[in-house]
Amino acid sequence: MKNLITYIFIIYSFYSTSQIGIESSFNVVATGRNQSLIVTYKVNNKFTINGGVKNHFNKPNNFPNARIFKKNFHALNIKDRLGFEIGSTYQVWKRENITFNIFYMFQFTKSNLRHDWIYAIGSITPNPQSEEDFVYIRIINDNSDVTAYENNFGININISITKHMYLIQKFGGGIIIYPQNKSMNVSPKSFTWELSETISFGLGYKFK
Repeated sequence: MKNLITYIFIIYSFYSTSQIGIESSFNVVATGRNQSLIVTYKVNNKFTINGGVKNHFNKPNNFPNARIFKKNFHALNIKDRLGFEIGSTYQVWKRENITFNIFYMFQFTKSNLRHDWIYAIGSITPNPQSEEDFVYIRIINDNSDVTAYENNFGININISITKHMYLIQKFGGGIIIYPQNKSMNVSPKSFTWELSETISFGLGYKFK
């Protein structure tokens, strides 16, 4: 009986592991740029689900700001940097070492928004003729605990480079939702949304 249980456990472990993989991707999304590390699970020959964590990268310079939300997320601490990602892929075509899938990707972000403005507060000449004739002041405004739910759909292309390792490419678009953010000192404070887009490059490893 003990040997039977051991045998079943080995078979189950092998089967479970054979369906699992790991992917790490650099993503350009509506909130900015991030690196994700996810675990994938192959449900059947065509359908795969995934989930994991992401780390946000701040822009070197947040000036100028053309939008209130998009691309303006700015982490002030480790909590702001971390979020999570879940999603799925469905295989639509495969040939030799190339696989074409359609994907859904959800990313959750709760971070800080940074707006960076420069205002002219006066002139240094009686008759200013150019931008260099003014005195400016720079204002950096941070809004904490702003939440974003980003949903993207698109095309995923995987290219095998070894038996277990493959390159990942994703591109698509969708919608990003910002629930009510009462802490914000810029409008809108209530629920809003806008169109999003994503492009992603990464590396994957499948255990089987």
